[in-house]
Amino acid sequence: MLEWFVYAAMGKLLIYLWQLFPLPMSVNEQKTYIAQFIYKLHQCDLCSGVWLYCALALIFGINIIQADGFIARIAGELITGAITSFAVHIFSIGWRSKYEVITF
Repeated sequence: MLEWFVYAAMGKLLIYLWQLFPLPMSVNEQKTYIAQFIYKLHQCDLCSGVWLYCALALIFGINIIQADGFIARIAGELITGAITSFAVHIFSIGWRSKYEVITF
């Protein structure tokens, strides 16, 4: 379980750093599909989290389903990434709504 928490915290840190720095392209330069995809991914922490957590689960072999077989293991790691991204996203929304400062 500790491994999963470290995995989730490391992914959230990478997502934060990904969104902290601006993309080197402007809105006018986004004419290709890939540039538009990367721009939209940069704006959404849930979307970028799914891709990042799936990649981290594949790299580190974290699988919450614990399935056997090559295809089942890959599918389990992709599902692990999607579930972790959603859980971290919901946690982040709750944290922001609890501790954000509202000024008038």
